[in-house]
Amino acid sequence: MFFMLPMAVFPQKKLIDSLYTRLAVTSQTDSLILIYLDLSGLLNYDSTERSVQFALDALHLSKETGNDTLAVDALNQLATARMAGDIMEGVTGPLNEALRLSLANDYKRGEAFTFNHLGMYYYTRSITDSASYFYLKSARIFRELNIPKKMAKVYNNVGAIYYKQAQYDSALRYFLKSLKIKEQILPSGERVATDKELAASMINVGAFYYKLENYPEALKYLRKAARLSEKANYNNYLSISLNNIASLFNTINQYDSAIYYHYLNGELAKRLNSKKMFSRFYTGLANVYRKTGDYDSSIYYFSKSIEVHKQLQDISGLALVQSDLGELFNKQNQFDSAMIYNEKALQSARESGDLEIEKKSYEALSKLYKQKNDYQNAYEYEKLYSEISDSINSMNSEKLIVEMQTKYETEKKNTQIQKLKIENLQSENEKNTFRLISISLLIIALLLIVFIWQRVRMNRILKEKNGELQRLNDTQNRLMSIISHDLKSPLSAFFTITNTLKNKWEKISRDETEKYLGSMLNSSIALKLQLENMLNWAINQKREINVNRTNISLQIIVIKVVMVLQEFAREKNIEIENNISEDLEVHTDGKLLGIVFNNLISNAIKFSDPGGEVIVSAEKKNGKILIFVKDFGAGMSPEQVEHLFTGDQIALRHENSGTGLGLIVVRDIINKLGGKISVESEPGKGTRFTIELEE
Repeated sequence: MFFMLPMAVFPQKKLIDSLYTRLAVTSQTDSLILIYLDLSGLLNYDSTERSVQFALDALHLSKETGNDTLAVDALNQLATARMAGDIMEGVTGPLNEALRLSLANDYKRGEAFTFNHLGMYYYTRSITDSASYFYLKSARIFRELNIPKKMAKVYNNVGAIYYKQAQYDSALRYFLKSLKIKEQILPSGERVATDKELAASMINVGAFYYKLENYPEALKYLRKAARLSEKANYNNYLSISLNNIASLFNTINQYDSAIYYHYLNGELAKRLNSKKMFSRFYTGLANVYRKTGDYDSSIYYFSKSIEVHKQLQDISGLALVQSDLGELFNKQNQFDSAMIYNEKALQSARESGDLEIEKKSYEALSKLYKQKNDYQNAYEYEKLYSEISDSINSMNSEKLIVEMQTKYETEKKNTQIQKLKIENLQSENEKNTFRLISISLLIIALLLIVFIWQRVRMNRILKEKNGELQRLNDTQNRLMSIISHDLKSPLSAFFTITNTLKNKWEKISRDETEKYLGSMLNSSIALKLQLENMLNWAINQKREINVNRTNISLQIIVIKVVMVLQEFAREKNIEIENNISEDLEVHTDGKLLGIVFNNLISNAIKFSDPGGEVIVSAEKKNGKILIFVKDFGAGMSPEQVEHLFTGDQIALRHENSGTGLGLIVVRDIINKLGGKISVESEPGKGTRFTIELEE
């Protein structure tokens, strides 16, 4: 037997009834549109069908009257209603139209809300980098418009993304930033922020303290969140609060309390027929039964959870459940099933960008392959696990190298012994002097031939070794050139700026401080790019670049790169225009192609004049994908273009010169991907790089 929490009286029911009353007596068009939008918003999670219909009614009326600003609001509400009802295929169209109308009418508020809803969409689809990008764009506009309430909500969502990516310091910073803003805008006795909005921050702060194993603080915030959600009748947040409280009790081995709260969540899911809530309910019960040893029940609820996550297209949640089920099968010594679900979890984690599950899957698969005596795959997954956790197991690597080298030296020594073995000659006292002299001369001749052959062989080996040493010396000289040339400037900038801030801190204005910090950010971006180029170049020298091909959106790759370089571009007032279609995909290695874009776009920014523009575009042509990165900066002479992709000399363009290592890395990666790269440039008119890849 289980009990539901006492439900609060719906606080918005009177408001909904009031709006229906006003709807019956209102004839003014703009007022009707606003009533439709309010009704749609209030019905988001309680009745998807009615919420969507009211948003469509508002959109039709606004288009009939030619009111573009209200049309933008209606399009945004339509997207929100569809997301609330898990109708994801009908979201991007309205948002793209809303963004177009907002820009055409300079409607900043509509632009901010559209970016915010794009962030919500990509977060729901587990594309976290794009979600962060659009959320932060909306936050900047909300700050310009002085709408702190919306800023707080966006910061809360960004914190949730960082938490999902295991960046806990950044997550806590944004969660507390959100909570602080909400508290500041609450006058004494009256609140502008709703209980629902405060509950969202409480949930996330509670989740953070749970991660830190500060369970009393976590429980305090989660219970506050549950009370606020219940009071506001915001069932989605109530479900999350109940689920998190149950998970906390499960962690501290209070299983009766854990099951009680999970069943409360299940009843809520049943009452609202919500797939999202059912997914939390099934997963939560599965974890409790796993800990109590009731494995059959645990497998049953994990399987139910996987079905629901697939229906929701929740890739990140699916990865977590698959990983947990793989761990359960492993515990039962069902190793084949454990391997299947860990491989599925790894694939889902890679798609969703969930680093924690990806790391966990690598570790589990390494142990499973070791269990099967497949040491090659065990080593590969152990290596991937070490890389992703930034703690490469150097001792194991060195041990493997020593074993291989010892084996090689032993075989080489045995071969030499066989080659140098000389049969013992037996002299015969009975033979005449002539025969003895003949044999002696023959032996001397043979020894002379062997000596000459050995001398020629040793000279050849020494020549090869000298050539190898010369190549190593050239490599060292090039690397020293990189360090002295490319790293000197950003490091010097860091020293100069930090020294200035230290010595003149109290005298520097806020604007100057922001300027200095912007310069430091640009220096750090330059330094990070050069270090990455050095690493990728060094890996290529050892012929260790691995290509992992998947179908991936070109637009998403460019969005990720632009997010990193945005502040760098803003410092020079340079606009980066991403004209790649959303549905254009290519079968390639997204990580390697991202390195290529990072180098080409950062070069385009560096060699563009302030106030310039960088355009990234792509098209399909004759079975090929053609990608273009164009700037309108200083350009290059034909001689500079000729040596641009060679490693023989430093490629210079103008005063912003560099070693050209980044372009060497770009060339090597494109070759690895089976593509081609070319460049067109003219002094004073700019440069265009063209990449050709197979579809």
